[in-house]
Amino acid sequence: MTLTTDPAAFIPRQATPAEPAGTSGVGPGYRLARLEVLNWGTFHRTTCTFTIDGHCALLTGGVGSGKSTLVDALTTLLLPAHKIAYNKAAGADAKERDLRSYVLGHHKNERVEASDTTRPVGLRDHTSYSVILGVFANYVLGTHLTLAQVFYWTSPTSTGQPERFYLTAEAPLSVDTDFTGFGTDITDLRRQLKQRGATIHGSTYTQYGKALLRGLGIPSLQALDLFHQTVSMKAVGSLDEFVRERMLEPFDAKTAVDKIVAHFDALTASHNEVVRARRMIEDLTPIVTACDRYDTVQGEITTLDKRRSAVPAFFAQHRHRLLTTRHTALMSGAADLEELQSTREGQLEQLRGTADGLRRRIDGVGGEKLISLTGRIEELGRERERRRKRATEYGTWLTQAGMDPVPDAASFRERTDQISTARSRAEEQEQQARGKLDDLAVARHGNTLATEALRREISSLQQQRSSIPAELLALRRELATAAGVLDEVLPFAGELIQVRDDEAEWAGAAEAYCTGSPCPCWSPTPTTTPSRPGSTAVTWASDWSTTRSPPTHPSPRCRTTPPC
Repeated sequence: MTLTTDPAAFIPRQATPAEPAGTSGVGPGYRLARLEVLNWGTFHRTTCTFTIDGHCALLTGGVGSGKSTLVDALTTLLLPAHKIAYNKAAGADAKERDLRSYVLGHHKNERVEASDTTRPVGLRDHTSYSVILGVFANYVLGTHLTLAQVFYWTSPTSTGQPERFYLTAEAPLSVDTDFTGFGTDITDLRRQLKQRGATIHGSTYTQYGKALLRGLGIPSLQALDLFHQTVSMKAVGSLDEFVRERMLEPFDAKTAVDKIVAHFDALTASHNEVVRARRMIEDLTPIVTACDRYDTVQGEITTLDKRRSAVPAFFAQHRHRLLTTRHTALMSGAADLEELQSTREGQLEQLRGTADGLRRRIDGVGGEKLISLTGRIEELGRERERRRKRATEYGTWLTQAGMDPVPDAASFRERTDQISTARSRAEEQEQQARGKLDDLAVARHGNTLATEALRREISSLQQQRSSIPAELLALRRELATAAGVLDEVLPFAGELIQVRDDEAEWAGAAEAYCTGSPCPCWSPTPTTTPSRPGSTAVTWASDWSTTRSPPTHPSPRCRTTPPC
C-alpha cells in the first residue's frame, strides 16, 4: 500500500505571510493534517502515522493491504457508532467486520475440527488497547484540533464490543508521546491525558460530537452523514433524489411563516413604541428647555448672592490693607527715630568717654593712658561677644519661626515689624476663638435643655393613646387624687370625641384643639367633670390657682391652642 499525494500539491508556489512554512497551497478551514492508529486492524503493536498536512491524498494498495481499515478508522473518528457500516468501501458484507474485529486484529479464519466450524484469528487479546487519533489544523489561523478514541477491554472473557472513551484537545497530540508510558490501568491514561490539556468526554458520542462540530466549524451532523455516504459510494442512481435526501436540510415552511408573522408583529409593536417615544420627546422638550433655563437663572442668582455676601469682606480687606500700609509706614518712621536716638546716645557716650580720656590724659601722660585703652578694648570685646550671642539666639528664633535671619539693621527693623503684626493677629484670633467657644457652650446648654424636654414629651406620648401633653395629664392626676376619683372619671374634651374614619387625618388636630384650652398652666378647670365629683374638683382647682404659680416655661400648645 502506498500513500500518494495529489501532484498539484507539489506545484511550487510562494507562501504568503498568513501561511506557515510547508503549507503552500492549503485552503482555509480545518483540514486533516495527520492520522495515527495503534493496534487497529492489521496495524499491530507499532503506531502507524499517515501525514497529509492538509493536502488532497490518494490512498492505493493491493487487496488486503489496509485501505478500508484506514477509511473505517477515520469514519469511526467522526461518526457515532450506530451509523457506521465497516468495510463498506470494499463492497463487503455488513457483518464481515465490526469494531471488535478491528480492536482484536482479526486477519484470517481457522477451522475448528471438533465443531466443524470456523473462527476468526486475532493479532491481539483482551489485555491490549487500541487508539485512533486524527489531528486537524487550520493553517491560516495556526490552530489545531485533536480527535481521538481509546478502545479497551474490561473482562478477558468478554464476547461483546470493547469499551471506549472519547477525547478532544486544542493542541496537536501524538500516540507515541501522549498515549503510552502510563502503565496498565486505563484510569492512569485518562489522568495523563487530562494533565496534557485533553478533554475527556466519556463513553458516549453526544458531548464528543458537539465538541467535534464546534471545533471544526461544521453546522450539523448532516454534513458528516453526507461524508459517510460518499466515502463508500460506488454509483449514484438518481442525482435529484441524492441531493434532496443527502445534501439539503429539511425545511419547515409553517415554522418559517410563523416566525415571519411573529417578527412582523414585533416590528409593528416596536414601531408603535418608537412613535410613542417620539411623541413623548416632543412633549417633554419644552419642559426640558424650561428646566435648563431655570437651572441657568438659578446659577446666576447663586453667583450674585455670593458676590453680594462678599461685599463687606471685600471692603474690609481693602481697608485693612490701607491701614496696614499706613501702620507699617508709621512704625518704620518710629524705628528710624529710635535708631537715630540710639546713635545719638552712642555718640554722646563716646564723647563722654573721650572727655574722660582727655581728663585722664590731662591728669597724667604715660601708664594711665595705656591702662585706659586696655580697659576700653576689653569692654568693647565683651560688648561685641554679647551682641554676637544675642544675634545668634535671635537668628535661631527666626529660623524656628520660619523666617530668614537678618543681616543688617534695616532687615532687623523689618523683621521686628513683621513679628509685631503676627503677634497682634494671633491675639485677635485667640480672642475670637474664645468668644466662639463661649457662644457654643451657651448654645449647647440650651440645646441640651430643649432635647431633654422633647425626650420627656415623646416618652409620655409613646405611653398613651392620645396626644395630650404630659403637663395636662399630670395636672389631671393631681385633680383626680384630690377629688378621690380615677383619672378616667375626669376626661379631657379631646378624649370624648371620635372622628369619622374617612376624616382620620384630622383626629390629632381636633384633639389638640379641644384639649388645648383647659391647660393646667393657666386654667383651673382642665377637664369636663361629672356631676358627682364636680364640687370637689372646682374647690381643688381654686386652691391650686391661688397656691401655685404657672410654670416658668409653659408648653407652646398651652399658649396657642384656642378653647374647645
